Amino acid sequence: MTNGAAQPPEFRIGLCMAGAISGGAYAAGVVDFLLEALEEWEKARTSGDANVATHRVRIVAMSGASPGGMVTAIT
Repeated sequence: MTNGAAQPPEFRIGLCMAGAISGGAYAAGVVDFLLEALEEWEKARTSGDANVATHRVRIVAMSGASPGGMVTAIT
């Protein structure tokens, strides 16, 4: 239930990571960077900076094969 105020739009992300031996390390690095970037964006978004988009971003689904699945489970 909302309080009547308009909610900002939401951008939803789904990740599917491949399975390839060294690809797991690559996937882990990409996910780590993505999470850090989204955290910084959220800080800027909630600070009221007019230069930052106001939409919210959520990772709603993650999957992967072999090492990609391990990265998904750890995340």
